[in-house]
Amino acid sequence: MNISVVTPFFNEEPGLSYYAEQISTLPGQHTWEFVLVDDGSTDGTATLLDELCQQIAHARLVRHSQNRGVGAAMRTGFQHATGDIVVCYDADCTYPVTDILTLARRIGDDADIVTASPYHSQGTTAIPFHRLLPSKALSLMYRAALRGRAQGITTFSCAFRAYKRPVLAAIDFQADGFLAASEILVRALQQGYRVVEVPSTLSNRKYGVSKMHFLPTVWSHLGLLSRLVWQDLVGREEV
Repeated sequence: MNISVVTPFFNEEPGLSYYAEQISTLPGQHTWEFVLVDDGSTDGTATLLDELCQQIAHARLVRHSQNRGVGAAMRTGFQHATGDIVVCYDADCTYPVTDILTLARRIGDDADIVTASPYHSQGTTAIPFHRLLPSKALSLMYRAALRGRAQGITTFSCAFRAYKRPVLAAIDFQADGFLAASEILVRALQQGYRVVEVPSTLSNRKYGVSKMHFLPTVWSHLGLLSRLVWQDLVGREEV
């Protein structure tokens, strides 16, 4: 398989050596491409990413001159990816790196997108329930708003996914922030792409801190949900 791994970075200096250690364990029998997107970091991330690109074959760095948000970084990474399968993997490595290959292998005739899910019946998570509750509630609302098109989807906010590259080219997502993962999945389901979930394990960060701001992110989700409800009322196909 030709697999592109896209990872956005913003001020991830404390955990970069751990990220490098993790991706170095991926098996060599596949053709790998690593697209590392520095989203305007202001710490030592840029320098460390330069060094990482010297150490890892087929790794290249794309930079934003200023911080534009994780969604914008994903969009940039997807545009630069050349693999047949494109996997978005988080810089904090809170999902097992081995699941990159698990997701990529599941792509096929019956799956255009494969998403990891700790909420799957066989998935696990070490995150406290009070932190999971908003994500679970939003996923429930997305399933209701999509009216049967999201059967079997337990999470919309997880960005750890594998895509057929032509599918990404066909999905025009606009969100620059953390809403992007949900928007991509919503648009994919509306366009009739086949989405499959596989169980995974979500752990706490080992290094650094999350860049997600809770209230603005929840507000952006509610905005997308309201547009979904409105488009259903007026009979439009897409938000």
